Amino acid sequence: MPVSVKSPFKRRSFLHRILFSAASSAVGKPNPEIKSTAAAPSSSSAANFRKVIADIADGWHSDIAVDVINTSVDLAGKQMTSHFDEFPHALFASRHNSYAPWLKDKRLDAYFSAIHPPYLRGVRKDPNKNGTIVDIYRCWTIWQVVTQLAKVEGDLIEVGAFRGGTSALIAHALSITKQSNHLFICDTFRGVVKAGEYDDMYRGGEHSETTIQAVTNIVASFLPTESFSIEAGVFPEETGQFVSGRRFKFAHLDVDVYQGTKDSANFLWSHFSPGGVMVFDDYGLYGTEGVTRAVEEFAAEHTDAMMIYNFNGQAMAFKGLNTS
Repeated sequence: MPVSVKSPFKRRSFLHRILFSAASSAVGKPNPEIKSTAAAPSSSSAANFRKVIADIADGWHSDIAVDVINTSVDLAGKQMTSHFDEFPHALFASRHNSYAPWLKDKRLDAYFSAIHPPYLRGVRKDPNKNGTIVDIYRCWTIWQVVTQLAKVEGDLIEVGAFRGGTSALIAHALSITKQSNHLFICDTFRGVVKAGEYDDMYRGGEHSETTIQAVTNIVASFLPTESFSIEAGVFPEETGQFVSGRRFKFAHLDVDVYQGTKDSANFLWSHFSPGGVMVFDDYGLYGTEGVTRAVEEFAAEHTDAMMIYNFNGQAMAFKGLNTS
């Protein structure tokens, strides 16, 4: 049943009123294309879900309204996930969290001129035109981590490259900090695989609109071709052979689903050097509860991983500290 909400905008901009109108019309309308194989959530979960929508759509200050309403439109058009009981959601937004350090780091200018992550300057961009669907907040985390790993032993790997936007970011970070380690880029190049019962958003085959040549071209604009390798196939079953005998200091796992995340993380972790960092994309995001589950299971099973959950759609595991 649709949620009744009132507009928080009075004497606000015309754009805000239009956005709110779009969000209000979307509230409570499930997406018929999303079908789950898992058990339906409880009625109490449905009530909590409707409250989340109402919280998103009502009462926020206009200076953060655009992002909030973008979230409202995105979320309200989706069906409630089948795992809402286990992984509840709420909107976290603060008008005080406005610092944007990526705007002053001039080392990123070359990257931003070629690839434009969503929300780079506070406005969502078309992911089909900018090379990456990973937003600027998560890109900044990757950049920060890789640029600080110069003294840690090992190579780097990305599992789930799509069109190469974050691969290029990792490459640029290596180049700008003069790190000579090798970058391995792994993708099926036929879309998402291993989707299963824990995955609400994905059914398999999504994000197939990419090619090896496209990824090669974008990464080669930041790193010499001899400094990176592209492995096509399912990781680790089809493309994990190169890991043997190698040490790693960084991994970016962006495979969207439970089993793929779990398999990749468990396969790579024993090859990590002390001080290495594994970044999990999609942790905590609505619709990728399978990834959230995989990360939390990984944390419980690996006492040498110190976990950081930054709640912008990522989690990080730092190698070397036994936390048991």
